[in-house]
Amino acid sequence: MKLLVPTTVRLACVLLPGVIAGLAVMSPMARAAEIDDASAPDSPRPQIDGAAENWRADIDLAPSPGLKTRPIVVKWEYSTDGGTTFTGRPAAGAPPNMKTGMAPRAFRGTFDIDDPKAVAGLWVRIVAQQTAQSKPSICTGDLTAASGGYWKDLGHCPTLLNARVLLNGRPVPTKRDTLYFWLPLEAPLTRGKNTIELSGDCYTFWESPAAEAVTARLVAAAPQPASIYSGPQLGDFGDGYFTVACRTQLPADVVLEARPLEPAGQSVTVISTNKIWHRIKVPVPPGTRTVTYTLKSRVGPHETSRGPFALSFPGKEFRFIAMGNLMAHSSTVERLKLLASRVVAAKPALILNTGNISEHGSWDYAWERRFFEPAGKMVASIPTFLTPRHDDLAGIVQEMHCTPAPDMYSHNWSKAVGPVRFIGLNSLQSWKPDGQNTKWLEKELSDSREKFIFALSAYPAFSSGNHSKKLFPGMIQSRDVIMPLLAKYQASALISGSDPDYERCEPTPDKGCTQIVIGCSGKDVHRFSGPAIELNPFSKGKGRDWAGAEQTRAILIFDVKENSVEMRCVEMSDDPRQIDEKEFRIIDRKTFQARREKP
Repeated sequence: MKLLVPTTVRLACVLLPGVIAGLAVMSPMARAAEIDDASAPDSPRPQIDGAAENWRADIDLAPSPGLKTRPIVVKWEYSTDGGTTFTGRPAAGAPPNMKTGMAPRAFRGTFDIDDPKAVAGLWVRIVAQQTAQSKPSICTGDLTAASGGYWKDLGHCPTLLNARVLLNGRPVPTKRDTLYFWLPLEAPLTRGKNTIELSGDCYTFWESPAAEAVTARLVAAAPQPASIYSGPQLGDFGDGYFTVACRTQLPADVVLEARPLEPAGQSVTVISTNKIWHRIKVPVPPGTRTVTYTLKSRVGPHETSRGPFALSFPGKEFRFIAMGNLMAHSSTVERLKLLASRVVAAKPALILNTGNISEHGSWDYAWERRFFEPAGKMVASIPTFLTPRHDDLAGIVQEMHCTPAPDMYSHNWSKAVGPVRFIGLNSLQSWKPDGQNTKWLEKELSDSREKFIFALSAYPAFSSGNHSKKLFPGMIQSRDVIMPLLAKYQASALISGSDPDYERCEPTPDKGCTQIVIGCSGKDVHRFSGPAIELNPFSKGKGRDWAGAEQTRAILIFDVKENSVEMRCVEMSDDPRQIDEKEFRIIDRKTFQARREKP
């Protein structure tokens, strides 16, 4: 990444000539400018029908809607022994009588390129010819080239799991646990003959017929506008900087231009040359209170733009919002759009997300339409701190969230914002009483001088929700290790998700601080569970204080004052006329007082 400050830089680019063998190079498209302002809706994105089955035509043609591609003529060979021997005859999918539904498959192809500079993007896709007896499935679009992923979500859809890809002998990078309809090939081409090799385990749902034939397809794109396809998403921030993550449709340079407004200052330009996935740390003058930023994606002479978006840095008094279990899905696009509009209208400085963002987090194609398009302005103008539930470790979640950790990836982090210290805990990891994570947490708590401490963890210590009917490891270590430690240093609350309901309970001083479950902001809302209530010693009728709501969608609004934090749990109804927070039904209130002197 190249960093330029403080003046805006103009890049000079030249259209690269050439023709790809087997590919008709597209004529240059008109310069696209997807510009919006800070008060207007997001600029237009490629529109897709929300139903997965209606995606089929689009994904057969291009890796993302609106991107123009052409097929490349490839001579394919196929292997059923993992690449030891090859033939020209395509193999079938995994036999249906295999309980695991796995069979080793490999694909090897050769193709010619007249001018590599004329290729702006290259993708491969595995294609399975289904039988007439194939069962309906939530997965469409034949076989998905993948690297791991939550493959059980795919129903009967054949999938190349743990795919290993070489382009001209060089490994092609893939994102962890991501399922692709089209796998981007980020590796250099050569003039003349090129080779591609794929291998992995072909999976077919064991109760369904095997695919009759499994083949491969290669497509390429000439230089053309490459829209910001996912994001922008704001992440970590501080006095003198903020971070942005995004993805482009093609390998492209992303130019971020930021202009401080309060106080006014010179513009700052940062250029990311990270091809498709971009994570940018933007320096601004210390003391900046408001800044606007614009993203420009450049491929040769082609340019698209998104923004400007406005970011307001929190002061000593500010507002933050907590939400969880958004569960982005094709059926909830409008609901997520409504939620995002309400959150933006509430003007928080920060969002805490307790995880479970997407119902199928490993599906690469689903993120734009199901999350980034409806959430648009919210994630582009309000920084988000995330704690991951287990399914958030798949797909693009990790790339799109710049955490406050030193490496910007870890989900164990500590961050002071005004009089509040926020602490993110990855409860998927081990938290033994004498373990490194626990020692780190105690040091952060011991060193904290802030008046309030709010910890964020996907799994609660105490909950009456139906996901807590049995004590699982994440809950046990939160209950036995994390909560007593938070209580020792007078933390205000542990905010968690997992259970699709709202619940606040007040453990005894030796057991912990306030426990809040906010997992009812999105797709699913559930009733409390009798067994879980019995396992929660601080539920209604047993503890000093309890509040809860089941089968109700809600978010938490926290207003940070000089010596108190006022919390409200407000209902998110399906009525689109209710945008202003004054119209929301208040489910619960609590005021957190400043901590006493450190023990």
